[in-house]
Amino acid sequence: MSTSRRRRPARAPGRLLVLAAVAGAALVLAGCSGGTQRAAVGEPAPPIEGPAIVEGERVDLASFRGRVTLVNFWGSWCDPCRRELPRLVEAERGGIAVVGVAVEDSRRRAREMLAAYQAPWPSADDPDRRIARPRPGGAAHAGTGRTTTPRS
Repeated sequence: MSTSRRRRPARAPGRLLVLAAVAGAALVLAGCSGGTQRAAVGEPAPPIEGPAIVEGERVDLASFRGRVTLVNFWGSWCDPCRRELPRLVEAERGGIAVVGVAVEDSRRRAREMLAAYQAPWPSADDPDRRIARPRPGGAAHAGTGRTTTPRS
């Protein structure tokens, strides 16, 4: 009788990579909450209200109540913001309301950027991060669970 051992099939190295990726993603997502209160699905969004980048106009998120609305925190100085604008224009043309918050920007540069991409939605002027500043139960940005505005 032969006493040869059965060989186990070699485990695919991809399995280990997938397991590591899932564990890493779980850790990253767990760290994203940052202890800030998030807006709940079906609940009203935190208030966004302020002067628009167009002189004499105001932006108030409450006027969009009842509509699917995407709130975009952006700046003309932000390269990723420039890259996403064409997709936001498509979303708006597809029926999704878009409201912008121009963070730490000049009104002139913000208006020029929206005009260059033919983005027709209203954008609040937030040069001092009054709207974007995270604070418990306050700013819209904090209500999304985000703690910073992306920077490039």
